[in-house]
Amino acid sequence: MDTILELIPEHVETIMDAGCGEGVVCNHINRIRKVSHFLGTDLSTEALKAARSWNPNTDFIGASVYSFPLKDKSVDSSLCLEVIEHLKKPEKALDELERVTRNSLIISVPNRVLFRLANITSLKNLTRLGEDPDHIQSYTKNSFQSLLRRKFPKSEVHVRTSFPWLIASIQNLT
Repeated sequence: MDTILELIPEHVETIMDAGCGEGVVCNHINRIRKVSHFLGTDLSTEALKAARSWNPNTDFIGASVYSFPLKDKSVDSSLCLEVIEHLKKPEKALDELERVTRNSLIISVPNRVLFRLANITSLKNLTRLGEDPDHIQSYTKNSFQSLLRRKFPKSEVHVRTSFPWLIASIQNLT
């Protein structure tokens, strides 16, 4: 979580957490950083109910990462953590994140090799060689970086490993 905090630019007034689930990331960031407006989005009504109870000063809306009910460039920074590996159309979600985000995106996915090894070591998903059955996409550092550089050719794209995740920072969105 500290890596995510480090990647959020200092002077942001609005942050959106796309696919926020129960609001764990929202809660952590709200305790450490003060922003004018924090918005969480998710499709799960149950997850949003939990997020609202845990984060009473944060706005949450039911929304798909393919279509946010927001104006263009309406948030300074967007987070999309552990989401795109579950999507049939990750490029479409990246387009929508870019549409609503002014400055920076922070996106994380499991590192295919490290995540599978961690699962095998903990005896999870052995019949699938450690691959999570809910993951439609899987990424190595190179394939993740390639996807993001292709989608954001005019932006600064940096990908780092934080076992067993890949965390990308995309700055200077156009």
